[in-house]
Formats: sequence, structure tokens, C-alpha cells
Amino acid sequence: MKSLFRRSSALSAALLAFGVSVGVVSPIAISQSAFAQDSATPASPSPTQSATTNFSDVGADYWAQPFIQALAARNIITGFPNGTFRPEQPVQRAEFAAMIQKAFNQNRVRQLAEPGFKDVPPDYWAAAAIEEAYETGFMGGVPGGAFQPAEDITKLQAIIALTDGLNLKADRSLQNVISTSYLDAEAVPAYATGEVAAATQSNLVVNYPNIRQLNPQQPLTRAEAAAHLYQALVRLGQVQPLASNVAATQ
Repeated sequence: MKSLFRRSSALSAALLAFGVSVGVVSPIAISQSAFAQDSATPASPSPTQSATTNFSDVGADYWAQPFIQALAARNIITGFPNGTFRPEQPVQRAEFAAMIQKAFNQNRVRQLAEPGFKDVPPDYWAAAAIEEAYETGFMGGVPGGAFQPAEDITKLQAIIALTDGLNLKADRSLQNVISTSYLDAEAVPAYATGEVAAATQSNLVVNYPNIRQLNPQQPLTRAEAAAHLYQALVRLGQVQPLASNVAATQ
């Protein structure tokens, strides 16, 4: 099911991202080389913000290190009190909303009806971020008026959220972009082909270790979240693309 998200407030190691050229989109890979915004269980607070951009579990050769380092420097993602980032840890919906809130500054396109999502109490640590992610069009709830903040967000859902929140549209001349870019294109449900195509054409998608394996239904990891958010910021012109001498651009 398509998952929208709410208002937002508000580089080196190895990896690949993709690029569009001469009507063909080829995913960017990531070379071997995490994102703590708010890694929480429903009752847990967000990770402690850290001034450092160097995490003990994110080595210089970790594939997503450039993304993680760059976003940590901008305070879009943070680590945990023990100095780790936990790059392979799945991202919960509430966490992703908090990341969106810090990464973007989009206008509100709708208003959350009172009393809000039934499973997001006013004192919930990510209540404000969830509201913003919804009202800016990034994220939405689920049938029954819930948001399911503690549920892991899938890679597909994250791609849809970024595409919808940034209002990205696919070029109709490249409608076969999904089938030509991904070996597992059949795993992309029909309702999401437009968003995935738009995200691919906009260079938002990062696949590792196989640049042609999208794995849309797998939980998004903190490392993947950092990569996708960074690419979205590149799309908006708010950060520079990875330098050509970074392995990820090969």
C-alpha cells in the first residue's frame, strides 16, 4: 500500500548512485566502504545527538560512509550515545519522519485532522515530525486512522515518500526505466511504478551491493536512508553530488 509522509521543517568512501543519460537510466552503485535520527521503539526517545560525524561502526571503507558523514555534518542524522550509527539497523516510520523533518523544508499541502493519528499521542517523541511529514505530503497513515510509528519502513515506501514529498514526476519517454534498471522490477507493485520511475530518473535510488537489485520490499536500513536522503538533497541543489574521485561515482 502506498505510504505518504508529513511535513519537514525545517560525501569519503565507496558507493554508487544512478544517472540518466541519453534516455537510459543506470543505477549508481556503491563501493564497499548509518543515520541515527531517531531510532526508537514506540516508547523510546530518539538517539542522542552527537557533534561528531565519525562513528565507530562506520569505517572509511563502508559503502555509505560519504552519505552518512555528510548528513551527520548537517545534523540531519545523528548517532547513538555510545558513538555508533548502527547502519544496518532498520528504520522505523517515526524515525524516517524525523529524518525528513530535518532534511527538507517543503510547504504544507494539507492539514492533519484532529485529533491526529490515533497511535501517535501528543507526547510521543516524534509526534511533531510525523505531523510535518504528513502535512508536507511525504508520509501518510494507514487505514483506520493510525500511523504505525514503530513499524519498519520498506525501501519502496521510503522511495514513494521522497518522490511524493518532492513532487517528482517520471518522464513519459522513459517509461521502461524500471524494467531496464532493475533485475527485480517485477517486485515493484503497479501502483508504485510512477514513483519508482521518477525516483530512478531523478537519481534518488541507491542500491548496494548490486546496483541492479532494488529489493523494494525489504526494510530500509539507516545506511540506505542516508544515501537516499543525500541524493534527494542533491536533486534539490542543496548539497553537491559526490566528487568524481569518490568510488561511488564510478
